[in-house]
Amino acid sequence: MLILKAKRNARRFAAMLFIIIFALIWIVFIVRAAKVRQLGWNLSMSDYLSVMKYSTPGDMLDRDGKTLLKAEDGKWTWSSRADKQAYSTLIGPDVRLSAFSRYTMLGASVPELLGVNERAVYNPLNLFKPTAVKGSDVLLTVDGGLQNRAVELLEDFPKSSIFMYNYMSGEVYTSVSKPFFDPVTLDGLVMDENDRYMSFSEPDGAGINKNIAYLRPPGSTMKTVTAAIALDYDSSLKDFSCECTGTATVNGIKIKCHSTHDTVENMAEALDKSCNIYFATLASKIPDDVYFPALKDYGFNDVITYGRYNVADGIFGTPDREGSISDTDKLLGSFGQATCRTTPLQMAVIYGHIASSGSSVLPYFFTADGKEHKPEPVHSVFNACTYKTCETLGKMLEDSVDDGSGSKAFIKGMHVMGKSGTAQWGDSRKDTAWFIAAIQNDSYPVVVAVCLDETSSSGTSAAPIARKMLQGAIDLIDAENAAENE
Repeated sequence: MLILKAKRNARRFAAMLFIIIFALIWIVFIVRAAKVRQLGWNLSMSDYLSVMKYSTPGDMLDRDGKTLLKAEDGKWTWSSRADKQAYSTLIGPDVRLSAFSRYTMLGASVPELLGVNERAVYNPLNLFKPTAVKGSDVLLTVDGGLQNRAVELLEDFPKSSIFMYNYMSGEVYTSVSKPFFDPVTLDGLVMDENDRYMSFSEPDGAGINKNIAYLRPPGSTMKTVTAAIALDYDSSLKDFSCECTGTATVNGIKIKCHSTHDTVENMAEALDKSCNIYFATLASKIPDDVYFPALKDYGFNDVITYGRYNVADGIFGTPDREGSISDTDKLLGSFGQATCRTTPLQMAVIYGHIASSGSSVLPYFFTADGKEHKPEPVHSVFNACTYKTCETLGKMLEDSVDDGSGSKAFIKGMHVMGKSGTAQWGDSRKDTAWFIAAIQNDSYPVVVAVCLDETSSSGTSAAPIARKMLQGAIDLIDAENAAENE
């Protein structure tokens, strides 16, 4: 009797122990799954290799449905040599070399491509019998024709980039970045100090998507931001005038201008002539407790989330413990020099927001599963530009293109606003020439940022490239509208 009772107790104990262990396993996996839901794609390399064993990956296609990466034998194969050149820095290398970096579109979209979710990866039953998973095709918003056009336009500029998107739909039409690399042979790709993953800190930006992962001084394109902050603070500053004799001392800081402008009558003239002294003086009139918080409203010195991919955070000065920035950084940064750094994507978002009178959306690069993308308003992350400021600035920047220094970006019949910039790095590198242009038109809401790194060209030299890219976007929109109406 005692023996039977002991056996029953042993069975009960074993059953209870099994239930407790099983429950603990589920708790661990539920916690891990919750973390994945909260943090997004955060799987380890071992998770990736495990999933690849039982996943049927999807393909990556361009805007027209052309296959760029074909899934074969658990890996992705590039479709053509031309695609490798045009898309290499956008899509990136094998995710095992980029450590799933969200600076690459392959890394950012690999959960969809593999069909990975927390249930598939973290279900305890999969430890014993993995469930087959089918990935989804990922469709880039980027247009192949515009992508190749950008490559052609940058032929003579080996360290440059072009970024263009529809600021009302969010679709990225073009993202080309040089130097290129070969994603198959990895020729041109710089690896980290351990020679394990690609380097995202390479000085020339080799192999990097410089539109989102590489900080540049914005030069005079930053004057638009300073002007916007000034107008939001005091709209009467649009009529502020200033003397420019080529050099000036503002708040004890020596400011040099690229020319002698004599009397600059107002903000519109200052933007067109791109007067450094004007904007340094203008910035000095904005209290620090207004100027520095306003910079965060435009994405500087703040962490901004753009969705499933990463964008390097804009920098303005070096805030001290109290959050203050030195007068040198403030005044020189007001026209995009000193420690001011940004990305073409960030500046395109700012200019697109102005062109839309404050109703634009954030850019996105891809969709999956045929799901429609839900646009995210820019004002959800940027608290920038009142409607009145956008209207005022948009008119000033349009006048500069219609009959001023930005005339090389002029397109007949279109309301194009734009600003050039020539930025110095403060080291041995040559200048970076910028031109940012946006069409103020509900039918063609497109903004483009052209950056020509280490060139002797001025910012106005980038304007014709911006114009050609905008014209290409106009043609694309017309063609797609015609196809829909057939």
